[in-house]
Amino acid sequence: MIRIDLQKNATGTSIHKTGYELTWVYNPVVGGKKRYYILPVNSDTSHPFAMDSASLAQMRLFRDDARLLFKEGNQRVGAWE
Repeated sequence: MIRIDLQKNATGTSIHKTGYELTWVYNPVVGGKKRYYILPVNSDTSHPFAMDSASLAQMRLFRDDARLLFKEGNQRVGAWE
């Protein structure tokens, strides 16, 4: 996801801050049904969901790979902080 903060003043509107926030789709099977949760990928990877170790490892791999790609390809747009 991308985030953009706009700032409005007497002379007009301008972009104040930009960034991206990675999200992960966690899809466990609960009660025989697949559920879908869109979660922010934080640096500490803490979530209210008790993810199994395989899902947590996949999310961390995605996070690290995506940040590497964004760092190489993005200019002046970093992770939202």
